[in-house]
Amino acid sequence: GSSEAAAGAGTIAAVVAAKKHAAVAAKARRAVTKRRGFRASVFAAGSGGITEGWLRKRGHSGLRLWQKRWFRIVTGSHYLSYFKTQPASADEPPLAAVDLRLVTEVEGPAEGNELSLKGPDLGGYTLRAASQEEAATWASALRA
Repeated sequence: GSSEAAAGAGTIAAVVAAKKHAAVAAKARRAVTKRRGFRASVFAAGSGGITEGWLRKRGHSGLRLWQKRWFRIVTGSHYLSYFKTQPASADEPPLAAVDLRLVTEVEGPAEGNELSLKGPDLGGYTLRAASQEEAATWASALRA
C-alpha cells in the first residue's frame, strides 16, 4: 500500500537527484579541459606577462585532498593551466586548464591564503598559496 508508494517516490527522487548531479558534473568537466585537446599555441608564453608558481588545489572528489600543482596564467589567455611539475618548456601541455571566461567570482584572500574560483558551469576551485601576499598576486592575475 502506502509504504510501496513511498518507496517508489523515494526511488524516483533518487533518480532525479542522480540525473541532476550528472548534469552538473558534465558542465564542470566542460569548464575544465584535460590534456588531450590542447594546442600548444593556446598556452605558449607569447609576448604577454606570465603569472606562475606553486599553489595547492583542493581535489573535487573523494577525500578532497590538497594537491601541489604548478599554475600558470598567460596575459591575454583565457586559461589558468596547471601541471604536476614545473614545466621544462613553454610549449609543454598542461595537466588541465580552467577556462577563466566561466569564472564569475574570485573570492579571497580575506585573512588567509586561500582563493575560490566560482561560476555556474565551473563547479568551484579552491586554491591555496604559500602566503597571503602570493594569494593577493594570484587574485589580481585571476581578476585581470
